[in-house]
Order: sequence, then C-alpha cells, then structure tokens
Amino acid sequence: MSRMQTLARVLRRRANFAVLPAFAACLLAANTPPVATPPVAPTQPATPLVPAVTTPATPATTPPVSAPINARTVRKPMPPVEDIKPGEIVSVAAQSGLPTQELVFFGEVWKCELCLDFKSREVGMGARTEFACDGAMVFVHPQTEMLAFWMKDCRIDLDMVFVDAKGTICALAEAKRERLRYQNESRLVYERRLKRYSSNRPAKYVLEFPAGTLDRLKNSTGQPTMGQTINIDWASLDKRAH
Repeated sequence: MSRMQTLARVLRRRANFAVLPAFAACLLAANTPPVATPPVAPTQPATPLVPAVTTPATPATTPPVSAPINARTVRKPMPPVEDIKPGEIVSVAAQSGLPTQELVFFGEVWKCELCLDFKSREVGMGARTEFACDGAMVFVHPQTEMLAFWMKDCRIDLDMVFVDAKGTICALAEAKRERLRYQNESRLVYERRLKRYSSNRPAKYVLEFPAGTLDRLKNSTGQPTMGQTINIDWASLDKRAH
C-alpha cells in the first residue's frame, strides 16, 4: 500500500469518529419520551385601584318651606257692605229715575226698572246696596248680539236671565259681587279682572233679580229653565229701546 493510500484511510477513520457523538445524540433524543411541560398560568392583569367612596351623611329631615305667594294673585275676601270704607274705593253713584213697569215672570209679578238706553244699561245695578225682594231690572238692547254682563261697581249679588229675540231663555247665571275698584287701581285693570257672564248665543234682553231668586224658583211651577219661552209683550219694550 502506498503511503498516500494509508494517509487517506487514516483521515476517513478520524471523520467517522467525529460523527459518532452527534449520531449517538440523535438516537438518544429519538428514543427518549417527551417531558411534559407544566402549563404556565396566564398572567392576571393588575387589579386597578378603586378610590374609596365616601357616603354623604343623610341630612336631617326638615319640613318644606312654603313658597311666597304673589300678593297680586291673592284675591281679598269681599268685606260686607257696611265694612267698606268710602276712602278705599272709587266712589260711584247709583242711578235713579228709571222708567218702571210691572211685568209677570215665572208666575210672579215684578216691579221692574227698565234700562232702555246705553247709559242706563252700562250702569245697571252698580253702586246699589239693596234689591227689593219683588224688584227686577230689565235690560232691553236695540239689536240682537252676543251679550256679556259683569258685576262692575256692584255691592250685592244678583241672578241673571238672558233672553233671545224670540223670548227664549238662553242662559242663566248666579252672579257674585267682586272686590270693588280701589283708589290706586286703574279702570282698565279693574275691568279686566271682572268675571263675564255670557248669553251663550245672540240675545236681546237680560233680566236681573235679587240673589237667590233662581234657587227659590227651582221647585215652583214657573221654574226658569233653558229653552223656556217668556210670554210678555217684548215688542212694546223694543219700541222704547235705543
């Protein structure tokens, strides 16, 4: 064997010896059962800091305080006629000298004062302090229209009966006196606060009676009712109205 061949053989042997450790390691890894890896617990997020909540102290229970009432919305009770001081209200004179006539309404005879012109219809029972139990006031308008009456300057309560041009009752009202006009109250403000009593439909006549008349006649044969016809000579009154 030549020297060169001997040298090549020696080199191959050395290379095989160098591979053996690596080959043995591979065999060992292939025959070794895998080692179970313990599971890793998931990382829990950090719990945020919760600020301490302070519960407010419960306030002591106190009774509610009433709100102040606007004095302008409070209607003073109407004093009796005898308690009204002349210096507190605007002085108004009652009318007198009206034409009179006896008329029959609801089966009774009434001594009627007739308001046949604008001025007498405007004043009406204003400033009167009494109404005779058998007295009445008859308002006659020259034409049929929607009527609205008020208790301007009235010191006593009244009953009202609205009648249309055919003599049929179209409205009934029990009107109450209201606070009179004070010295420092303008006429416009006073008239605006007065309640209106409507005829409900076009009417031509209004009858005023002492307070309580409508209630007294409720159970009588001549009880005033809506739609009832009053049979008097309305035409003769029309001729005198202007």
